[in-house]
Amino acid sequence: MPQDISSTGFALVILLVLLIFVFFYLTLYRTLSLVRPENRKIQPFTVWLLFIPGFKMIWSFFVVTGISNSIREELLSRDYEVTDRPTYLSGILYSIALCFDLLIFIIPKDQITFFGIAGLLQIIFFVQYWNKVSWYKNLLQTEITKEADR
Repeated sequence: MPQDISSTGFALVILLVLLIFVFFYLTLYRTLSLVRPENRKIQPFTVWLLFIPGFKMIWSFFVVTGISNSIREELLSRDYEVTDRPTYLSGILYSIALCFDLLIFIIPKDQITFFGIAGLLQIIFFVQYWNKVSWYKNLLQTEITKEADR
């Protein structure tokens, strides 16, 4: 009986994590979809490639760069004053934190503190990046709504 409870709990945690990533990738997808096609540096559907384990560590750098450059181009085309690369720093930090998963093969298993810190950094950078992208998505959505009302 205890085996069933723990396997059910594990399955629920995996389902919850998958659901979180679906909503995160949906935010990335919708943000890119709000960018005019001529300003996109990466296509919205390519965000879903982040679901591929292992490949995600590499592809996340391309997605972060593509989203940042796409948002920048879109804002410039809308006459916003843009001095930096929107969402880039938080996205790169998140992508680097994803690579911490590779350290599990290098760091001895008794260094549990390191894995706790690495996991915490991944969560912090993940939330920060999601928040930044969501902010720009809302900004672009507001601009599109204003244009439609004119």
